[in-house]
Amino acid sequence: MVDSAVNSNMGKGDSRTRKGKRFMHSPRKFLKKKQLNTRKMENNSEYGIYEEFLKNFDSVNYKNKDSSIINNEFQKVISELCEKDMINVALQAELDRQVFLIRKSFEFQDDETKGTIKGLSWQMAGTQDMANGDKIPFYWPNVRNLTKENFEFFEQRYKKTNNLYAKTEYGLMVYFGQKTDWSKNNSFKLQLCNELISLAQEYYGEAQKGEYFKLGYVLNRLELALQIAINSKFEDCQKAIIEQVFDIQQHWSVNDNTKHVPLNYSRFMLEHYSICKKYIDFEKVIERNKYAISLIEKDNLYMAADAIEFTDKLKQKINLSIEDSLRQRAEVYEQIAKSRQEDIASMHFIKLALDIYLKIKDNTKIEEMEKLYSEKRNTFQLTETSIPIPDDYIKAIDKAVKQTIETCSVDELLDQFAETPWYETDDSIQTLSDVTDNGLIDILPLSSIDRYGNTVKTYTPAEGKFWSTYSFFFKIGTLKMLKLFVAAIDSQKLSYDSVLNYLEKTWLNEPIERNYNSKKVCVVPLDTVKPGLKRIFDELKQAEGSYILDYVTIVDSLTLKIEGLLRFFIEKLKIPTFAKRRSKDGDVIMEKLFDDIIADLKGTPERPSGFVKDHLTMFKYVMSEKIGWNLRNEVAHSLLQIEDYSLDKVVVLFCLILKLSKYIFKEQCEN
Repeated sequence: MVDSAVNSNMGKGDSRTRKGKRFMHSPRKFLKKKQLNTRKMENNSEYGIYEEFLKNFDSVNYKNKDSSIINNEFQKVISELCEKDMINVALQAELDRQVFLIRKSFEFQDDETKGTIKGLSWQMAGTQDMANGDKIPFYWPNVRNLTKENFEFFEQRYKKTNNLYAKTEYGLMVYFGQKTDWSKNNSFKLQLCNELISLAQEYYGEAQKGEYFKLGYVLNRLELALQIAINSKFEDCQKAIIEQVFDIQQHWSVNDNTKHVPLNYSRFMLEHYSICKKYIDFEKVIERNKYAISLIEKDNLYMAADAIEFTDKLKQKINLSIEDSLRQRAEVYEQIAKSRQEDIASMHFIKLALDIYLKIKDNTKIEEMEKLYSEKRNTFQLTETSIPIPDDYIKAIDKAVKQTIETCSVDELLDQFAETPWYETDDSIQTLSDVTDNGLIDILPLSSIDRYGNTVKTYTPAEGKFWSTYSFFFKIGTLKMLKLFVAAIDSQKLSYDSVLNYLEKTWLNEPIERNYNSKKVCVVPLDTVKPGLKRIFDELKQAEGSYILDYVTIVDSLTLKIEGLLRFFIEKLKIPTFAKRRSKDGDVIMEKLFDDIIADLKGTPERPSGFVKDHLTMFKYVMSEKIGWNLRNEVAHSLLQIEDYSLDKVVVLFCLILKLSKYIFKEQCEN
């Protein structure tokens, strides 16, 4: 066997606790060359130990919540079998154990890259470090390794076991595996469907006695049963399942612990609306939800707002008006904002209320919310978090900067600013983002808030995590480039003349012929950035004593000129710089917006632009991304304050200009 190390992550349904580690105990560590044969046991006396265990196992009324207990019981008998060197029997017991750990859902698809097969998935996943340094995916239990013989074994266990929960677990393995003849038999599917319904009814009875958490098990079992019934066209089963869900939604005795029950069960009905509408009255479902919302609203406004929004979806399905419930939701948002008036989050809820009042055209409330929003937005201070950089790290940067200055010629030094090697690549950022675990924060959307408290953009959890990671490492990269820039100025290798000489050898200095009002005009892209570049070096020469450097003029000029250079760039690619836009007076032709230019630079498979992906991300972060610097918007709308203008912005804009200059345009034949 190859020595390896495993880095694993728990699957859904299990906390990251010792429980997960216990799952990994396996008789395979006792195995040398023996292989499992589930048809032939070593001898009957040896099998007797396990046979006795299975009899006891079947006599206990195990349920969903007992997976940990089941796991422990199997581990005990596996250890006993291994100590007696009954490896084949132990491996059979291990296979039995895994049945109760494998996740089963119609959501899982056959996907080798995710380690799943249709309907079945692992409990834990991660990477395995091999002795040769390779990393390979690791899944446990590995459902893709299950054989036809394994599924035949599950079928035998399904037929023999008397415990209803265990029976359905084995039955689902057979059903999803589709490896045996019987798994394709409709009589088996109907039997499994009815067993899942019976198990759900058992759970419901136990929930009525106070085990409220089992209401979730009820839905889970009925969901599986319904999908089997739908796939096999068992209409009687479909009707029975839907009527059972409807009955619980209508008649469950709601208390403080179970106010959510009508809503959860109505979600099930909405998900299966096309079938449910044949058998149930959705107006009754909505009325029951309203009653639950009236109770929820008394002690959980957040849940109430979500419940009202969800119930509106049900109303829209059957063409009922939602204006009253829209107003109700807006009033709930107002109450939340009022309860959090000392918290910047209150602005988010004021805005949600305002959006609804705009939709229903309640001018009085619109005016009230706008006034409240204006008053609030200047009263909160956003917190800032600073992470000190270790002295050793700063010393390492200084050493690298010094070495670069000493070993590079002038043009090689300018190449450093053009290539910005001290920034992380997109792939590196994505990897760093993927391995960073922030717990609950990682599954929440991320909102970008401006200095006034306005939410300017909301990102999905994946986007937010990427851009947050990018932002952190962009600061580190900018620190390095800033130190290099200052050192290059001090060394006198970097000057306006050296920069101009460098840029004059690039496409920025190539004339572009234009036709303005039938008059030919030659424009040179470099001419537009010369004044801003010159101002950098003029200002730095005067950086002595109490002189305050004019970063405002430099940043404002270069920011807008970079957009102009990008416009020249797509023109060189023979991409139109204008676009047709609709207006109330008809279609008009206008110059493309910055985001349109970025989209053009991204290219398509049919028409690649050749623009480097890492460069595109940096331009977006600096110029237009709300979570980034967003300089194009900040400068154009005069949103930067004097303290926002700084040398680091000057250096980054300088790097972007040099980065653009390094591109070379070549004519290509149409083929």
